[in-house]
Amino acid sequence: MKKSILVLLILITAVISAPALSLWVGPNAYYAKAIVPDSVTKSSITNLTFDDLAFGAEARLYLGPIQGSLSAEYLGSKKILLLTDAGLSFDILLFRLGLGLGPNFGVSLDGGKAALGGNVRATAEIKLGKFAAGLSWFSLVEFNKASIADAFKNPYGFLGATMTFKL
Repeated sequence: MKKSILVLLILITAVISAPALSLWVGPNAYYAKAIVPDSVTKSSITNLTFDDLAFGAEARLYLGPIQGSLSAEYLGSKKILLLTDAGLSFDILLFRLGLGLGPNFGVSLDGGKAALGGNVRATAEIKLGKFAAGLSWFSLVEFNKASIADAFKNPYGFLGATMTFKL
């Protein structure tokens, strides 16, 4: 009896929240090397080549202020990085700001060992109807307080551009 009541509550919640769900998908491109803010002023983007970028796809699911996302990045050398996170997202006029935390998986297509880690991700986008474009930043972390706090104190990570479309 308790299980059927729980299932009924989950179904009612899903039906009520379904109109608030929105799924956004699209391509992205990241600078394929970790960026430390102190080194940005010393570097020049005039020497940026196609090989310095990682390309992939992104899917985000929004339910009010709660967001979940999945990104797949091809890193070259038959390596793919899958980033997943869940967090909060806020719409302010035309802007959407988000912050999430989740696991990431390194996958080697040549049969190598898969790697497991974590990531902290921040996004800032401009929404124009069913289209959004913006920047995304993620830092690779371990799931402990010190590592996550370090990602905020000494930001280092990967900067990318995203374009997503609402389905």
